[in-house]
Amino acid sequence: CSSDLREILGRPTIALSGGERLILSFVKAEILAPVATGLLLCSPTQWLFPANYALLSRVVDAYRACRKRVDVLILNGESLPFENGVTRPPYSGPAVQSLEWELELVAPCVVFPERRFPYESAAKHITFVPSDTPLSLQSPTLCKGPNGVGKSTLAKVLCQCCPLESGFVSARFGGFKGGARLVMQTYVEQLFGLSPLELLDAVFRCDAQRFKVGRAIFDELQGAVAEEVDRNPSVGVIGGREPDSALQAKVALTAARLASDVPLLVLDEPTHGLSLDFARVFVRSVATIAHRRQIAVVVIAHVEEALRGLMNSTLSLQWLDNGRSEVQVTAS
Repeated sequence: CSSDLREILGRPTIALSGGERLILSFVKAEILAPVATGLLLCSPTQWLFPANYALLSRVVDAYRACRKRVDVLILNGESLPFENGVTRPPYSGPAVQSLEWELELVAPCVVFPERRFPYESAAKHITFVPSDTPLSLQSPTLCKGPNGVGKSTLAKVLCQCCPLESGFVSARFGGFKGGARLVMQTYVEQLFGLSPLELLDAVFRCDAQRFKVGRAIFDELQGAVAEEVDRNPSVGVIGGREPDSALQAKVALTAARLASDVPLLVLDEPTHGLSLDFARVFVRSVATIAHRRQIAVVVIAHVEEALRGLMNSTLSLQWLDNGRSEVQVTAS
């Protein structure tokens, strides 16, 4: 196998990114092809960097070679690399008016120390090296890069959820600078077993004024998505009157973040768990409402072609050829 794959196989599962865990699942599935009764794939490309689509096709080919059944469950608009001619339709809706912002990076270095318990993991560090500083961008901004390159780590650094060994990072807009707020890709866990509205109540239980702001943003964002969906009945419904859907969970989590006066909101894989039409409507509605509050938006996603036409700039991350310790960050 390739050196990249060997490196993934040599690390504890808990130390892998979402995309790397997906790749590891492909490896396990391929090994089991001769003895398994079949293969069931559920939305296999949403967390996958396009350059790794060949790994998915390889797994499917292995099961077909063993004459095993392959079933795939996908959401509307998802594409499959092993089915010729199946691609995501281009976005043709209205664009989002851009909002200028800057990302200031002074070689921030994140250290992941060696662990012995509860699992063993070797020490690792990542330094984000900007191609220029500050990086000038237009929100909404797409953040893209290979699986495991550190996109989510950079988002956590921006939100001051991940301590730095050295360096500095901040978002700047309109003369102000500061950290960011983050909606992580594991949105179900972020609800802490609560319903979307229960979450808002819990977050702002000690701040009645901020609760009013958060609830107003929730109602505005949910209403904007519902109004857009109502124009296209074939898309479906956003959920119940008493919020109960994945989309409404994302709306509540986003509203809680937007209620904070920060210069930047980061959405990590916001399209995960949503059909293509819902994902586009959600991202556009969030960006529109955030811009109204003078908050820039970064979207971490691998489905670049699905969001083309919605994004106004791109933040690209790529490993430098020095042993995977430095990541080049480029704005375009």
